[in-house]
Amino acid sequence: MSPNILQMVPVKDMIPHPNNPRDDLGSPQELAELANDLAANGNTIRVRLHPITAGPNAGKYLIIEGHRRREAAKLGNVAELEAWIDPSCDTKAKQIEAMLRENTHRVGITASNEAKAIQTLLDCDGMNVRKVAKAIHRSESFIRQRSRLAHMPAVAHALVDGGGLTLEQSEAFDEFKNDADATQALTLLATNPHRNKWDWDREVMRCRARRDAPAKAAEAAKLIEATGAQVITDGQADSGHYDRDYSADKLTDEEHAEKGHYAHVSAHDGELRWYKRSETAQARKSLTEEERAAKLRLREITAGLEQDLALWDEHLRASLTDAGGGSPLRADEQLLQFGMAAGLLEHSGHYERAGQLLLNKNSHIAYGQELREAVAKLRPLQLVMLRVELKLKPDNLHKPATWDRKPSPWKGEETEINRWIRVREEVFGYGPAVFEREAIEHFKAEAAAKTAGKDKQGANDE
Repeated sequence: MSPNILQMVPVKDMIPHPNNPRDDLGSPQELAELANDLAANGNTIRVRLHPITAGPNAGKYLIIEGHRRREAAKLGNVAELEAWIDPSCDTKAKQIEAMLRENTHRVGITASNEAKAIQTLLDCDGMNVRKVAKAIHRSESFIRQRSRLAHMPAVAHALVDGGGLTLEQSEAFDEFKNDADATQALTLLATNPHRNKWDWDREVMRCRARRDAPAKAAEAAKLIEATGAQVITDGQADSGHYDRDYSADKLTDEEHAEKGHYAHVSAHDGELRWYKRSETAQARKSLTEEERAAKLRLREITAGLEQDLALWDEHLRASLTDAGGGSPLRADEQLLQFGMAAGLLEHSGHYERAGQLLLNKNSHIAYGQELREAVAKLRPLQLVMLRVELKLKPDNLHKPATWDRKPSPWKGEETEINRWIRVREEVFGYGPAVFEREAIEHFKAEAAAKTAGKDKQGANDE
């Protein structure tokens, strides 16, 4: 092995290494400060170079250590730098090892840059995890973790480097690298500025449940067929006529079937759950004529509210897709548009609803970026409309019970429904529809009848 040679080398003869782990050589200000120092004092820390003996750059030198110093020297018009000429770094693997040791243990690099360099080193002939760990003085688990990061999408690299995800959290991208839907869902959540520390774990669990659901459901179907168990649907499980079996004495699936329990396979996660007939449902007395008439009236109101809600969606969608005549926005309107659009979508429910209105798509997973771009194009008044819809509209407007809610003690006298109708009329000029008015009048009459009944009972008691 030839000894290292110390000499002055022209900056123009220094060739950047194509596998340099650092893609960021520092801010312009930092480079300018280093350039001034090099011009005044020379380089107190020597550059490390490998002589190039073949190819178009023969006679020049490949940089092993000193890419930042070279850049600063060019900026400061420094013609040459003092360098160690190291002939021993004569393979790609040796060169990457040397660069990783220098960057990792002295100046430091981002996790994603380090991961890419480690993966490049692993790809060299004769290299493996154990050899790379030994070469750069790191643990084997560290090398494996960085190798996984190297294969993840760019969003994972950016979030890890920026502190938005830990390395452990980013491993979810590796777990779901062959699952396009899960990757899209994780990417959408990872880039949501309103994400909290629990959202990530919940989304990973949901992705696992969706991934594993088909296999679990298939296994459950085999068991149901083998035991001959009776099956109930999602609607029946939620109807109140069946109770989930949470008995302390855990029964086997076969024992559940023998006892006549009902099997339910969750469409969400494929899990097999067992139910019993609700004792309350079994003991429920038959309805009177008056009660049957009341239930029929509620069904009619429900159908009407569903119709009104569809008309509202149609009106809102038209309002949001109208370009406003195409007139250009003023500077103040552009500023308002930017500020409102940036924080409008806060969680997956907002993404889903906005996607239905703007893109006519029902799933929020696959189009996060497309949806944010669509929101950013809305005019200020349209953004106000969408904000009212996302922030103020009560859930389940098609259900009569929603229209019978009482005011919350901490929200004043105005009910959620009344506030929604008032703001909707102020912003959109859209008053209560036919069946909405019927629902309001129906529950107002019911409340008045109950009050009158209580007053009559009180008078009788006196």
